[in-house]
Amino acid sequence: GLDNYLNWAKEAYAIEDGEGSILHSSMSFDLTVTSLYLPLIAGKRVLVLPEMTAAAFADLLDMGRQFSLLKITPAHLAIVNTLGRAHDLASAFKTLVVGGESLPMDSVRNICSLTRVFNEYGPTETVVGCCVYQVSEPQDSGSVP
Repeated sequence: GLDNYLNWAKEAYAIEDGEGSILHSSMSFDLTVTSLYLPLIAGKRVLVLPEMTAAAFADLLDMGRQFSLLKITPAHLAIVNTLGRAHDLASAFKTLVVGGESLPMDSVRNICSLTRVFNEYGPTETVVGCCVYQVSEPQDSGSVP
C-alpha cells in the first residue's frame, strides 16, 4: 500500500517540479509519510522544521524558495489565511495537499487559481490517502469534496 501510494502521489502531486517539501509534523502523524518519503523517492530535499510555529512558517514563506509540496491540515491553512499569507503560500509551494478534517471551500477560494490544491482523505490504515479531489474551480460555499 505504501509503495502504491507513493508512486501514485509522485506523479499526481508532480513532486519533481520543485525543491522538495518541508516536514513539520510528528513522525507518528500519517501526514509525515507524504512530506518525508515522497520527496526522497524523487531525489528531492526535505527541510525539517523543529516546530511549526507561526513565526517559523512565516520565515519559511519569506525564504523565496519554491518547494514541490506542502501537506497541511485545514486548521493550518486557516492560520495562513488569518495571517494574510495565502498568496505567499501559493508562491512558495507548487502543490498544496490538505487533509485530516473537513476543508471549507472558503479556505482555498483565493489560492486554487494560484497553485494546485488537493483535498486528500484517508485513514492511517489505508496508508495515508485513498480519496483525493483536486480543487480547480471554487464552488460557492460548503466543503471541498
